[in-house]
Amino acid sequence: MTLIILIFKSVVFDQEHFVIVTPNVSVYNTRLLTSMILHMELIGDVKQDMMMIHYLNTYPEKFCSTWIPFIIAFMQFFGGFVAEFTNLFMLATRTSVEMCITFFVAFHVLTAIDNIYAEGMSDLHLKEAVEEPLVWDRKHQDVKWSERSGAQRLIRIIDRIMFFSYNTVYYYYLPFLVNLIPYISPGGSSIAAAKH
Repeated sequence: MTLIILIFKSVVFDQEHFVIVTPNVSVYNTRLLTSMILHMELIGDVKQDMMMIHYLNTYPEKFCSTWIPFIIAFMQFFGGFVAEFTNLFMLATRTSVEMCITFFVAFHVLTAIDNIYAEGMSDLHLKEAVEEPLVWDRKHQDVKWSERSGAQRLIRIIDRIMFFSYNTVYYYYLPFLVNLIPYISPGGSSIAAAKH
């Protein structure tokens, strides 16, 4: 999160006159392709985090605390979203094909840091325990609303909102936002300005 704050500080806040422009169609296309590729890489992490919350929602009796696993899974989920939006925003600020590709490679490495760190850990019993896949032998509907605690009911509502948002907006449409940002940001698009 600190890296993301530093990225925004150097790109947006340290600039005297910050504008986002799209100089030509090749930059437009490169932004779209690189955002789609990185979206396909990040989507697995976001889906995994949603599944952790869904598992907590389906098997509340397997957890002694509801809030701690929820907060951990939600922080990972939120981190995936922040990484995705940072990628889109930063790609929208690149003004050449080379800069788009360079940023894509750099951001790809940043998103892989957590995996590199996790693979570097050895002789950790918790790591061995979580490598087993989750076993689903019932559906979340099998746990009746009346049997849930107040916290589990809230988590159920959040789970459904996350599931709906993921399946309707995030999964299909988020990469296309990279080429809408110049039109809704200060300065607009130079392509759009050239047509007027």
